[in-house]
Amino acid sequence: PLFRSRNYHVFYEILVGLGDDDKRKYGLLEADDYFYLNQGNASVIATKDDVSDFERLVGAMEVLGFTHTEKDAIFRLLSAVLHLGNICFEITVMNGQDASLVQNEDELRAVGALLMGPVDGFRLSLTHKLTETRGERFRSPFDIEQALDARDALAKALYSKLFAWLVRR
Repeated sequence: PLFRSRNYHVFYEILVGLGDDDKRKYGLLEADDYFYLNQGNASVIATKDDVSDFERLVGAMEVLGFTHTEKDAIFRLLSAVLHLGNICFEITVMNGQDASLVQNEDELRAVGALLMGPVDGFRLSLTHKLTETRGERFRSPFDIEQALDARDALAKALYSKLFAWLVRR
């Protein structure tokens, strides 16, 4: 039997708690469709009611005075993290060295739309590192492991910043 564990419950809660229109708006599917959620083989836990927990979460947001815009931004960011985790890379050779290319542009476009940022900028940050030496800046390509690390670091940073903002608020 596979180890059954589940972390970051809020992701599961939004996937079952948001209405169909909001799910379409954020490009959301089922928990098993997201790499970050399907690794623990525990999308559903019999003793946990994700719908009720989502309703309590939204209720708490309302009690705390979160605006519609703030709630939308939270759900956009959480959705972007899920889409980021689904970005895959393929290997290529660039200037004689291994490099990575985003394999599924649709997920990258979803991240860009959700974070309201330039898709090319996200692509570049996931596939290249920027180095500055003696006032000169240059980019060099990531191999696949480095690209995966960059993807996961960005997802973690987004989630951490959201959590820190929620605590400060």
